[in-house]
Amino acid sequence: MASPDNKAGVKLQFLLTENQLKDIYSSINYTVGPYTDRTQMVLSKPEKKKVKLEEIYDDCYSLSLTKSEISMILEEISHDGHRSRVPGLITHNLERGLMER
Repeated sequence: MASPDNKAGVKLQFLLTENQLKDIYSSINYTVGPYTDRTQMVLSKPEKKKVKLEEIYDDCYSLSLTKSEISMILEEISHDGHRSRVPGLITHNLERGLMER
């Protein structure tokens, strides 16, 4: 029996700091570099359970992606070239936490 993570369309959640988000955007905008490795590492470790925005500090972000979206991002940032779909995909699936420090 397949786990829920293997179902098409199931979103996996990643909690990101400002620096991790900058690494993702650097991976999109520049040639392959150290931020690409850090982005690959972050996108390989989704949260085990969904965290509500109310439980995430307001200087952190929640990024929700399907496995196919993750694969597409990793494929595009791993090679120099055209990455036009990635910024919109990130922006569309990104939310800021709501809890104040």
